[in-house]
Amino acid sequence: MKKLTSSVLGLLAAPIMPAVYFAFLYPISGYHDFASIYVTYMLTYQFALIGAVFLGGPIFFLMNKLKMVFWWLAMISGAFVSIVVRVTITSGNSVDFDSMVLFAALGGVAGLVFWIFWRFV
Repeated sequence: MKKLTSSVLGLLAAPIMPAVYFAFLYPISGYHDFASIYVTYMLTYQFALIGAVFLGGPIFFLMNKLKMVFWWLAMISGAFVSIVVRVTITSGNSVDFDSMVLFAALGGVAGLVFWIFWRFV
């Protein structure tokens, strides 16, 4: 039961870093006021959480069954999930390399946050 609780907490905590990044750097109104940052955070957290649950969750359960839950694999999986979410959000538009690298880095950090919760909480 402890691992289930830590897995759920990890899934809820992983999207925090990407959401904070986008909320502070790219607020929805363009102004860095509290309301704009808060709304941007809530929107980006929801997109990141959906990706974490529907893509990251099955990857984690597969890796857990295979006894392959390592920090570096969590980062790679997070980067993969983040890139898939990025391509899905911008379907129909061109996706540039710089944004893919940014999303991969944010996804890698989210994967590492998940692994830290799963391993140590």
